[in-house]
Amino acid sequence: MTLLQLLTVVFALLVVYTVWGYARAIHTRRAARDWPATEGVITGDVRVRSAGDGDYQVAAECRYFVGTTQYTAKFREIQNSRDDAERVADEIRLAGKLHVRYRPEDPSHCLPQR
Repeated sequence: MTLLQLLTVVFALLVVYTVWGYARAIHTRRAARDWPATEGVITGDVRVRSAGDGDYQVAAECRYFVGTTQYTAKFREIQNSRDDAERVADEIRLAGKLHVRYRPEDPSHCLPQR
């Protein structure tokens, strides 16, 4: 196998992996529409950082309960500008909570939302 063939295979695998990741995320978002929901309380800092290409990521962590069991969720959202990301972060800080949809058969699998 030549170097060019090897690089082509590696590139193709990266493309497949990326497409699979996006497809999985879309599937999870669609499935989560029917999942039960609960409130998640923000447990730390709400952060804004560069996500590359001029985008910014808002990140937060929250805890939520299903019955008497406590779980932790990580919230991530990409915004197109720092101003938009800071606005979202401020909204989350002010609310102090997130809406958490969780998979009924495995509540540790969740989708936190604003």
